[in-house]
Amino acid sequence: MKTATKTLSMDITRRIPKKSDSEPVFNPYKGQEYRLFLIWRSLPMEIKNGGRPYLATAGIDDEDLLALSDCRTMSQFSEKFRIDQDTLTAWKNKPVPPEFEAIDWRMWAKQLTTSVVALLFEGIQKDKDAARIKLWLQAVDGYVEESSINGNVSVETLNGVRGILDTLNQKAAATDAASQSRN
Repeated sequence: MKTATKTLSMDITRRIPKKSDSEPVFNPYKGQEYRLFLIWRSLPMEIKNGGRPYLATAGIDDEDLLALSDCRTMSQFSEKFRIDQDTLTAWKNKPVPPEFEAIDWRMWAKQLTTSVVALLFEGIQKDKDAARIKLWLQAVDGYVEESSINGNVSVETLNGVRGILDTLNQKAAATDAASQSRN
């Protein structure tokens, strides 16, 4: 829990863009609330669903986490921290500024990639599952699945398909005529 406490208690101030920055730098206007929003987004569903009782059973008493655990949805977060939902949506869609990256789940999850790949490889060896092998090829070798349409169809094949369709249409018309004569 020491690592989480360090991350939670980080004092982050707004970044002043350098003149050399070519793109405008995203600076959330409420740095503390933005930090809490990033932490809230990275919380497991067990904490969001279980709330304070779940954290109490886990022995977690951090005030920030307790406050965040009261919010199951973005609208509840919006109400609790008095941030407009459109602002939260904008924050969600912006790239995370460098000073906040340690909080963003996408950054710390990258550290787990080695373990995930190892487990994937174990599963491939054990189960010889085509879906896992395909995932491995996509992740490691850059495999991209493509589909194509072969337009080189012979005249004989097209005539054969046309004959099958004509036969099916004749049978359907005969069935319709028979059902209408019964009525």
